[in-house]
Amino acid sequence: MDATVKEFPEARGPATFGAATVLLARRLAWDPAAMAAHRQAALRETLGFAVRHSPWHRDRLAGIDLDGIATDDLSRLPVMTRAELMANWDRIVTDPDLTLAAARAHLQVLDEGGPLLLRDRYLVLSTGGSTGEPAVFCRQTQEMAVWLAGTGRWLSTGGQAPPTRFVSVGARSLGHGSAALPVFLYGQPPDRLLVPVDQPLASIIARLNELQPDVLHTYCSILGVLAQAAAAGSLRLSLTQLRTGADALPTGAADAAQAAFGVRPIQLYPTTDVGHIAVAEAGGNDDLYVNDDLLVLEAVDEADRPVAYGQCCHHLLVTSLYQRTLPMIRYRIDDRVILEPPSERHPAFARIASIDGRSGNLFNYGGSSSTRTPSARSSPVTRRSATTGYSRQPTAPPSRLWPTLRWMWAS
Repeated sequence: MDATVKEFPEARGPATFGAATVLLARRLAWDPAAMAAHRQAALRETLGFAVRHSPWHRDRLAGIDLDGIATDDLSRLPVMTRAELMANWDRIVTDPDLTLAAARAHLQVLDEGGPLLLRDRYLVLSTGGSTGEPAVFCRQTQEMAVWLAGTGRWLSTGGQAPPTRFVSVGARSLGHGSAALPVFLYGQPPDRLLVPVDQPLASIIARLNELQPDVLHTYCSILGVLAQAAAAGSLRLSLTQLRTGADALPTGAADAAQAAFGVRPIQLYPTTDVGHIAVAEAGGNDDLYVNDDLLVLEAVDEADRPVAYGQCCHHLLVTSLYQRTLPMIRYRIDDRVILEPPSERHPAFARIASIDGRSGNLFNYGGSSSTRTPSARSSPVTRRSATTGYSRQPTAPPSRLWPTLRWMWAS
């Protein structure tokens, strides 16, 4: 297991998160040579761990000189897809007593008052399939500490104090990262930390006014309407920090949010698959810094060949340097991004100039006074275990849409 992960055997709660954040924050001052040495050593350890503990990876990597693999050229390693992950889950996982069936069973009881952790050790998360094949992911608490600290270090630069009251506008289910991560970190009841996004906008605004967070996290796609509500006076918050993520940030939304809330939104680039790929810096500019010490990010074309800085890639290949429960080695993520080289501010960390992959539009049907987010329509669909994918096409009013969905579910 990665030395970073080993630092935190009881990795849960704000105290452990704070210690992990301090450790990882020191890396922000690394020069390129220090980063390169760390990444090469971490890659070697990652590949070795996968071969020793994952039968699937052992078979896939057989015959490859792993000691000769460098972080700047992983082309000799096979690409791993989400479909392959789900088809071979029980042979990929490095705990032989952990199965996909057990992880799925745990997800079923999460929102029925069941424990947050599986076997008091693993956090299980799922994706809804809105951007491809749905999947199930599992991490030890130590891995979660590294994931959260890799984000928190960027959010605490510039003297930012810890939140007094954090609230996330996101998923309702604790099987989703936007809901599970705050509950895991802060240990408070979900209804004090979470405002589900799958409800009318008026209900979201009313609940936020009740909770009065000083730090708010929300989806990029609804940031604009929350800013409009704040500018109009219906949403009344005094924020010290505003965080956004989960999809592409609409043009002008950051400026509108800053004007409405008095703080500039900090963009995050989260994934359920490999954690936060990149995070903007509190008190800095809008640059998204890649967590290069925690993952190897390849921006590639359709044939998995690297694209140059400044060019939009076709998809990403990500190798996690700290995930040990489900090793992710050249794992494909179908997001189109533009990578930029490091800046003088953080010379060891590459940057992401733009993300073009997971954006949606708000729904307001003709004749309806209720504005809803895309999740308000997709969540009932993705709650069904048999649903493997869907698309959102707001072409009919609710009176015609819901009977159609009921017929689809019955079928």
